[in-house]
Amino acid sequence: MVASNKIGLVVGAVAIAAVLGVSIVTLVKVFNLNKDKNNSNSVPIANSSNLNNVYPAPVGSTQKYREAAQYFEQSINTSFNPCNDFYGYACGNFKTDIGFDVIDAQNAIKMANALAKNSDSDPRPLQLIKNLYQSCINKDTHEALNSTIVIDAVNGFMTATGIPFPLIDGTNTTDTPFPDAKTLAKYVGTLSGSFGVDTLFQTYVDTNWVDPKGHTPYILYFDQSSLTMPWTYYIGDTWTHFENSLYNSINTTFSAYADLVGVNLDSTTLGNAITDIVQFEYLLANSYMTDDKTRWQNARSYNPTTIAEFNAAYNNFDVNEYLTDYVVGASDEVKALVKKPSFYFSVFEPNFVSLVNTNLTHDVTVETLTNYLNFRLLYANQGFYISNDDIVQDELIEKGLREKERKRGKGRPAPRGIRPRHRRRSTDAAITPIQYVCVDATIETLQYANARIFIDALYPTPEARELVRSAVSQVVEGILIGMQSMIDQLWWMSASSKKGAYEKIQNLVRNIAYPDFVLDDGQLSDYYEKLGNFSATDNYYDILNEISAFNTIIALDVLLLTNGTNRKDWNGPPGIVNAWYQPELNSISFPAAILQQPFFDAGWPASVNYGAMGVVAGHELSHGFDSSGTQWDGFGELITWLDPGSQAHFDNMTACVINEYNGFCPLSNDYAPRCLNGQQTVGENVADNGGIHSAFRAYRNAINFNGLDPVLPGSLTSSFTHDQLFFLSFAQVWCEPTPRDSTIYRQILTDPHSPSKYRVFGTIQNFPAFKNAFNCPADSTYAPADHCNVWISEVNITDSTVAPNQVNVANPDAVKPDAPQLYTSYSQAEAFLRASINFSVDPCENFWQYACGAYQGPVSFTVFRNLNYKNMATALENLNNGADNSNMLQSEAIKKTLIFYNTCKKELPTLANDTLDGSAVNDVIEDFKNATGIAFNWFDGADAVKTINSTQLAQALAYLSVNFATDTLLTPFVDVRPNNDFKTKFPKGFVLYIDQNTVTYSKSYYQEGAWNITEPDLSSKITTLLQTYAAQRGENVTDLSAINKILTLEQQLANVPYSADDTSRRNYVRWTNNTKSVKEANGDAKLNFIDWNTYVSSLAKFTGVDFATDVDNYNIMIAEYEAISKLPDLLKDSDLIAKYLYYRLLASQSSYINVAKTVEEYESIVTEDLQIGRKLKRKDPFKPIVSVNDNDIECARQTLEYLQYANARFFTEFLYPTADARTSIDLETRKVINAIKSSMHNMLEDLSWISADKGTLAGARSKISDLQINVAFPSFVLDNKQLDAYHAKLDISETDNYVTLIKKLTVFNSYQNFVNLTSDTPDRSNFLGPPGTVNAWYQPELNSITIPEGILQQPYFDPQWPASMKFGAIGLVVGHEITHGFDDEGVQWNGVGQLVGWMSDSASESFQNMTKCVVDEYDGFCPLNASFAPNCLNGQNTLGENTADNGGIHSAYNAYQKWVALNGPDPQLPGRVYSQFSHDQLFFLSFAQVWCQPRPKDETIYTQILVDPHSPSEYRVFGTVQNFPAFRRAFNCPVGSAYAPQDHCNVWVPSKTN
Repeated sequence: MVASNKIGLVVGAVAIAAVLGVSIVTLVKVFNLNKDKNNSNSVPIANSSNLNNVYPAPVGSTQKYREAAQYFEQSINTSFNPCNDFYGYACGNFKTDIGFDVIDAQNAIKMANALAKNSDSDPRPLQLIKNLYQSCINKDTHEALNSTIVIDAVNGFMTATGIPFPLIDGTNTTDTPFPDAKTLAKYVGTLSGSFGVDTLFQTYVDTNWVDPKGHTPYILYFDQSSLTMPWTYYIGDTWTHFENSLYNSINTTFSAYADLVGVNLDSTTLGNAITDIVQFEYLLANSYMTDDKTRWQNARSYNPTTIAEFNAAYNNFDVNEYLTDYVVGASDEVKALVKKPSFYFSVFEPNFVSLVNTNLTHDVTVETLTNYLNFRLLYANQGFYISNDDIVQDELIEKGLREKERKRGKGRPAPRGIRPRHRRRSTDAAITPIQYVCVDATIETLQYANARIFIDALYPTPEARELVRSAVSQVVEGILIGMQSMIDQLWWMSASSKKGAYEKIQNLVRNIAYPDFVLDDGQLSDYYEKLGNFSATDNYYDILNEISAFNTIIALDVLLLTNGTNRKDWNGPPGIVNAWYQPELNSISFPAAILQQPFFDAGWPASVNYGAMGVVAGHELSHGFDSSGTQWDGFGELITWLDPGSQAHFDNMTACVINEYNGFCPLSNDYAPRCLNGQQTVGENVADNGGIHSAFRAYRNAINFNGLDPVLPGSLTSSFTHDQLFFLSFAQVWCEPTPRDSTIYRQILTDPHSPSKYRVFGTIQNFPAFKNAFNCPADSTYAPADHCNVWISEVNITDSTVAPNQVNVANPDAVKPDAPQLYTSYSQAEAFLRASINFSVDPCENFWQYACGAYQGPVSFTVFRNLNYKNMATALENLNNGADNSNMLQSEAIKKTLIFYNTCKKELPTLANDTLDGSAVNDVIEDFKNATGIAFNWFDGADAVKTINSTQLAQALAYLSVNFATDTLLTPFVDVRPNNDFKTKFPKGFVLYIDQNTVTYSKSYYQEGAWNITEPDLSSKITTLLQTYAAQRGENVTDLSAINKILTLEQQLANVPYSADDTSRRNYVRWTNNTKSVKEANGDAKLNFIDWNTYVSSLAKFTGVDFATDVDNYNIMIAEYEAISKLPDLLKDSDLIAKYLYYRLLASQSSYINVAKTVEEYESIVTEDLQIGRKLKRKDPFKPIVSVNDNDIECARQTLEYLQYANARFFTEFLYPTADARTSIDLETRKVINAIKSSMHNMLEDLSWISADKGTLAGARSKISDLQINVAFPSFVLDNKQLDAYHAKLDISETDNYVTLIKKLTVFNSYQNFVNLTSDTPDRSNFLGPPGTVNAWYQPELNSITIPEGILQQPYFDPQWPASMKFGAIGLVVGHEITHGFDDEGVQWNGVGQLVGWMSDSASESFQNMTKCVVDEYDGFCPLNASFAPNCLNGQNTLGENTADNGGIHSAYNAYQKWVALNGPDPQLPGRVYSQFSHDQLFFLSFAQVWCQPRPKDETIYTQILVDPHSPSEYRVFGTVQNFPAFRRAFNCPVGSAYAPQDHCNVWVPSKTN
């Protein structure tokens, strides 16, 4: 048995030699079952050919043997040929119910008799369970309460939630708004929490799958809908068979309740309501819910989140409210726990939750939803409509009737068990139907008190209990040995995987008969201490509610545990006839109820016990090795232990089983489906097959040690050999009367078990030992020549040599601990992979999920940027504390940095309070007013600004750009001179560009589609900004309607004609077409809205850079002349322009206005930049700088932002404290870069459309040969003199407050930008970015690549790592950036950074064809459903990055291959699983690791599609890998699989036959 829908993976740690030794030795373990050795009877010789070669043996004469013989004699029908119909042969005369149901009845009689006997010596739990039973069987009480219970439930639901019941109370919901997030959550949570009825969501407690040994060993799992009928009933053709059944059930339920409350239902209204509900459940099943096959992959279903994160992601369902209502019956400690925003739980199906969040309001009306929820409550209580004499027989109705009691608790999902789901009640005069129901109630609700009652009745003495436990333990141990010997002999399972399997066996928890504590009065009483008292005369329904409250506390209190899971937890009652395996605990349970005839008797021969109970035990153990169990380790952790090669063979094995059972078709063509579902039943079928193999081995081992038992007595049964009895005993377990077709049909649809006949057929035909036992001819029905080999293979002990090494190729060596530094680095590499790989996924179909499916953290750039900030803080504190022994404190630049850092640390925590009076911002406003003459006009009493002249506008725009880094209507920037053709007009090496406007957010946020998201967000933030600042000043905003005008203005500014489109802007030559002197600009009628002389002079004045001594004749480049020339159209309303400029100024100061006090409480639509490259998105000006976390770290981050090179100094010395370390990181990094340069050069030479034209080839070669490489940090930062010179213009002191320091640092960085205008020659070694960041970038104007020290760390780079992982991670980053030199932007510059074309027309045409393929390919990636428009990527928008990704992986891979050819292979990674990966596989895994992250919310992906030039992480991997056949070879993918398509784009590589 397997707990529902669990799949996991395992890691083992046991030495193979030791394990094999144990396996072999224990094969001769003593089995001492009580066997009859009586040899006195004569042996009858069979004369029937049906028995096929039966040999004489002693006959047993004990009562136990006679009872065993009787079972066989009552069922065997020798008119059947066992080789062609063994089920008919073994069960042809069977007249009673299946053994499970027979024992159920026998057990119920024992329990009923014991429950009816009161004793003063009973401990309190036994008194209470007997009171429950007595109250239950009080028929008169039930009949009197039935109607009241149902009515009270509906009224209670309505009172608790305010929900209407339109069908019954006539509420008109036509104009009623759809329930808001809180109300919907209250409806659903109250049904689950107070009434035990799961609807839209179902929630339960289970072990923490990924950390069961940790401090949070149990968590809540938030899952998809629970429907009225099983999910499969709603799918495909099956729905046509069950739609009417559901309709009729709803009709009956509503009509019965209407009768109870005296309401006459209009037939049309009733019919419409039912139809709507039926359609709603059909919609949930088909459009919202995830199929069962997918849900078997548990790694995908573990998605931890906090309450705060959930509510941020899903705004239409308030999980706070839901959980509050769900735990209404929990202890106070649990209630307090789930109220914490940091409380975390796992979302089983995020996509389902997302669909409910976004679509539910459109897919169901208020009337249907409320009628539906009321129906589910009524349906769960339908057992109270009728007298308990009328036991409902319809399976669907019975399912609903049982739901109430089964869902009263909220604990771990019930284990599935070996028995089939359908049950029959064996009729027995000794017990009435109501007694059956009431016995079941005690089992379901008070399972351990019931266990005590049952154990006392079944095993009245300690000796009897010890006998059964000892005997069953011997069988179980024998099965374990049998299973281990099977694994020993699997040729296809690697040694490392076998270790994982052995670990599962060695660490298996065995629960046999009952938990010990139930027999101890004190411990049992302690367990039920929190259960309230009740008497036999109390209301039965009230008693159930009392017990439900107790079980809720017990179930939910495990959330408070902090020291690992309780692996001995039974999670099921010992009083049920079943057995089960729990993968999340790696435990196997055999309850007392099944440990009796016909499954087991200690007095029976080994063949019979092992054939019945032994196969049951083997079946459950095999669940540890089925498609689910192989994904959990020996301690119940969701982690793999099958390596890829073994997994592939395992998948082939299970595929054979699936196909085999798919071919079993018990029904006629009138049914659809008519055949078994091999996928649905694969877990149970594999367990059946593995179980019989391990049980047979254990049986043979037992008789080999003890000798043969006597044969059974009787003229027929004495003729059977013990091998035959083994198989007959196995079949006996599944003998049953021929079921109705309708029963088989339901089983096919819903049951993970195959019908009984096929459990026998499918298992026997795969086991040649059966053919030998019954001497069956080859290819008879039950002995086919071709069959599935399940957990067996030709013998091949793991350590034996398969064949001599005739080709003299050495096997790769794994890294060894005797090289500690290398071993440590390799182990760290393995740890990164272990944290992310999901082995349950096929890498050829979804490599992204395979490589990243287990990863739960943010994308790596975020993780390691935060780590860098922490290290920077440590370095600064070392300087503060005198713990640094370098000469850094002699540097004025470092001293200035410490002033800023310490002031930041001191003032940042109180910044919100310190700026409450608005004084900091008031000074800014006043300074701007004084500098420009433009009055502040937002608040009451301010006059409208009637005119802004061109001089004022020039001063205002320059002032904002320089002093507050806020570009508005114009955007000035400094860049290198385009090429030498411009040297006359621009004698210096740099040019002042005047670019088009800059708005609050990146302009992509203002485009069609994105604006629908941006506008409400921006409106809200501007409103809050202004109102908050007004309140600080004690004033009011004059005209809030002006905000709409601001929004309109920004939306106009961001679009054509006031801004050029992005595609046009990628053509950089057009930027150079409008060179003007300042005087010419002033004379241009289209540009004279601003005084250009004042503007340029102000830029020089405010930056402190005297770059334009002769302003009139100073030349500037108008980058977007047409867009800028249109600005006068928008400048006519001076009051609006004044408001806009002041708004932008206030936005730059939002941290001091306290719009949002901390980063954690702020929500932004501006996605954080998590990519590689120089083109960073604009920062969100509203994002606060204060964090609730360590402000040391935030202040260290700000030194990176404002003092990037001083930051680089102390960070460099922290990372690389010695000159040797600094030389080493530079050398090792350059090795990788130079290898990729060489690789890219060779790729270009291979392209005929490059090499065919000499000019094109020369240009391409120059781009590579002249590439400037910047590594780690600029050397000048280590020289105090040079570092101080760079910071000389920064004038700060310890008396400056934080706000003042930020102003000075902003101006200082503007100075560093503009001072380039005085330089004669560009410095191509300029990093142009902070060395401490986790990033890398290519600068086409310098033809330079920069790999800063911030990224030169794991998981991107470690010099000790194998070449495969170095080139797969940092190598690909390098290749990506180099390829940017050859993307649609990079090809516009030559090898020395001149804007000069070098491609011929024909080469350009080939280049365009190549990029068109990339555009079309990525256009076809559609991560969102059709409710989003667009729902596919924008291939044109992401072209540059996609081209770089594709070219990067080719160049990095080729460089890695050449590296290995020259330097030899590296050792394999450590660990029994990860050492199996080839280095080619590690290359691709390392590449994917860079982009691992949980799937973002749909809304985040939508925003990224609209605004981001990078593809979402998943498609960066998918789009790149599918274009690279080397991946296909590495993972042995079939052509045509998702990641290895036949047709793909060839990016910077020749088109070749794949």
